[in-house]
Formats: sequence, structure tokens, C-alpha cells
Amino acid sequence: MTAALIHFGKDGQRKDIELKSGIVILGRRPDCDVRIPLSIVSRKHCRIIHNDNELTIKDLGSANGTLLNNEPITESPLSAGDLLSIGPIKFIVQIDGRPQNLMPPPSGKAKLPSDSSLSDILGLDPEDSDMDGDVLSDLEPRPGGDFEDDSPK
Repeated sequence: MTAALIHFGKDGQRKDIELKSGIVILGRRPDCDVRIPLSIVSRKHCRIIHNDNELTIKDLGSANGTLLNNEPITESPLSAGDLLSIGPIKFIVQIDGRPQNLMPPPSGKAKLPSDSSLSDILGLDPEDSDMDGDVLSDLEPRPGGDFEDDSPK
């Protein structure tokens, strides 16, 4: 089974993050497998376990929670087409290439002025974030193996 998290930037640009077999940690820390450098995201926010035939997500005691299809979860299986929200960042779960023709998820918000930064919109203090520029360009999988320590910090 192949699996990926699909993210669309505010400009509509698509970014695919492959989920390798094993444990994938998502969070703010530089050593997370998928780093989301926003202060609203916990250092180790959640983990995805990718076994041969299933994906499971578990919140790691994050301060702001993990949403699956707009509902808070503690632990849940993931299915193709699910919408995963970590802070303001949204991912569509793609399994074995399904769903195929993905579009950015609806935000339910008015279009933002082009001069607005993500920090301004979210009310984040740029000094409290280690993001360099646009968070969407900083959203990167960490090269290397699985993250072994899954305790929240």
C-alpha cells in the first residue's frame, strides 16, 4: 500500500508527502519526520503508523488537538480522502493513488488579502516560531529513518 499526505498551499500549489512504512511523526521540532514550523503546532503533535494494509493516526497529547474530517481525535484509522488538520495546515490522505483528482480542501473563509502573512492571519508571534518565510515552503519531510521516541515533548 502506498500512502501520502497531500497539501495545497494558499497559491494552490500541491505538495505530496510520501508516508513510508513504519511510524511518521508530525510536529514543530526539527527532528520530526514531517516538520510544521508553527508555534500553534506542538513539538511532537501526532504520529501516523503505516502498516502493510492500514494507516492509523494518533494525537500525541498536543495542546491544540488533531482533527480528522473536522472532528477532534485521539486515535483513528485513516482512509483515502480523509481531511487531516494540524493547526491551520490541512492534508488530504491519499492511499494507492485514491482519490485521484484532488482539489484544495474548502477553507470556508474569505479570500485573504495578498499582503497578509500567515503569522498575521493566525495571530502568531513571529518571534515564537522558527519558520523562515512561508510555512508552506518550510513544510518538508525529514530525510532518514523513522522517529523512534514517540513521547510528547
